[in-house]
Amino acid sequence: FFQPTVAAMRSPYRYHGPCTSLLLPNRPHLILLLLLCHLLEPSAAKFKPQSEGNPKTSAVAFDVSVSVDGSRAQHHVGDDFACVTMDWWPANKCDYGVCPWDGAGVLNVNLHSERLRNALAALQPITLRIGGTQADNITYAVGSDRNVPCPDFSPALPQNSSHFNGGCLNESRLLEINEFCDGCRLVFGINLMNGRDRKFVKYDQPCPGSWNSSNAVALLEFAKKNNITFYGVELGNEIECLSPSEYAADIKTLKKLVESIFTTGNLAPKIIVTDQLHWEPEFFSTLIPMLDGAADIITWHDYPLGPGYGNPNLDSHIMNASFHDKFITTASSAFDLVHNLTSGRTQVWMGETGGCYNSGHNMTSNTFMNAFWYLESMAGFAAAGHSGFCRQTFIGGNYELVDKESLIPNPDFYGLLLFNRLMGSKVLNVKSSNKDSVRAWAHCTKTGSSKVASVTFLLLNYDHESVKLDFEHVTEVTQMDLYIITSDLKNRTVMLNDQEIIIENDGKIPPLNPVTSSELPLSLPGYSYAFVIIPAKQIKASVCIDS
Repeated sequence: FFQPTVAAMRSPYRYHGPCTSLLLPNRPHLILLLLLCHLLEPSAAKFKPQSEGNPKTSAVAFDVSVSVDGSRAQHHVGDDFACVTMDWWPANKCDYGVCPWDGAGVLNVNLHSERLRNALAALQPITLRIGGTQADNITYAVGSDRNVPCPDFSPALPQNSSHFNGGCLNESRLLEINEFCDGCRLVFGINLMNGRDRKFVKYDQPCPGSWNSSNAVALLEFAKKNNITFYGVELGNEIECLSPSEYAADIKTLKKLVESIFTTGNLAPKIIVTDQLHWEPEFFSTLIPMLDGAADIITWHDYPLGPGYGNPNLDSHIMNASFHDKFITTASSAFDLVHNLTSGRTQVWMGETGGCYNSGHNMTSNTFMNAFWYLESMAGFAAAGHSGFCRQTFIGGNYELVDKESLIPNPDFYGLLLFNRLMGSKVLNVKSSNKDSVRAWAHCTKTGSSKVASVTFLLLNYDHESVKLDFEHVTEVTQMDLYIITSDLKNRTVMLNDQEIIIENDGKIPPLNPVTSSELPLSLPGYSYAFVIIPAKQIKASVCIDS
């Protein structure tokens, strides 16, 4: 899952900055080289790190006004927007000398862990996507193919690598995955490279030959026989080695297979199409007309924050609200193209993103700071018409929502939980009077999350100073429900309304209850975000009352 905005970035060991020409080796002194380059790089930070002594809440507040058009919905995201992923990587998957996948890949994570199960249950309703780079080469030793040659990952431990072949899924593990996903929507990546000649699983590796779909047939037939419900099957992962015509033919083949296996009375999985490597308008403009309506969902992948290591501006990019605009603008363009070519019949999803590619960055991707990329992007994609947003990963890598060792949720877990719980299907058009410092998004409140028809605002304060925030044309409210999330930017714990969120010993998530207030303007601490629920009548949001 490489992000190829610059050709040089296609190498997982190439650094960008004053040391752009330095090709970093995968050996112990790598980190020292990165630190040296970091010292040479002039900081582009536009925020004031808390480590410099700036308080989370300044005594001096500035004013921001938020306006919302409650007369109509900008988009409808549907009921399947929230999505998390699990990846196939083995324990010896390493980048930059960092190996964050031990006990966290699809084949080696403990799916019977009570803590992990409770964490997934807390996010319901949720889509769980099983996929990633290795999905293309996994062999399914199931059903009619239970005795086929099924090689393990290569290279094997103790050799570390960033590129692998092989991977074997047997019947018992597939049944465990299905049981683990009890109540969630299961999306499964299909091995598009089966039968093709591909020496290494790399985005730029040629793959001559044809897809042998027989192993996929064995998987789908076994799923049907054992009551495994795939919400969707995703054909391939970042298939840059294929032309639009080659890929379109394979998608049509999969569609016919699904229709022949899941006949009347069986719930047929949706057909999900992936990208070549990121959003490529020319590729999709050619591909989509060739599909003849075979695809239900078009997905694309992107890691807008660049490499997990070797980017000295990572923190400042996350805390620069305008930096995320390009990602969201691309989402709007993607939606428009698919919507126009399919007359609105095909959904568009962000199929995989974790901020930083190559497994993320420890003590950034798994800290409170990361919410200022994650929630901004998720809300922006909803406003841009996307119907799904899949976070890499639920567990695994440094961008995981649940820590693989302690099985304690990382900060972004709570951001996703609240977003999924409070933000409904109807997306409203919102404006902030100071969008460089405070970003504002709004949906009609999800049914069951408020006693009366309401609007839920997501507010992100990128400034170190507190904000006095009011809502345009609203002078008073009888009651607001406030979920104000604070922490130090590099912390891995968070506070909800000044109370630390602490899970139970079995991993159950405590009730995340709001505090109520009728005071305006609203005080929003520096470096914080909040979900704010206001009755629709008081915010003049008739479209939410009609819900």
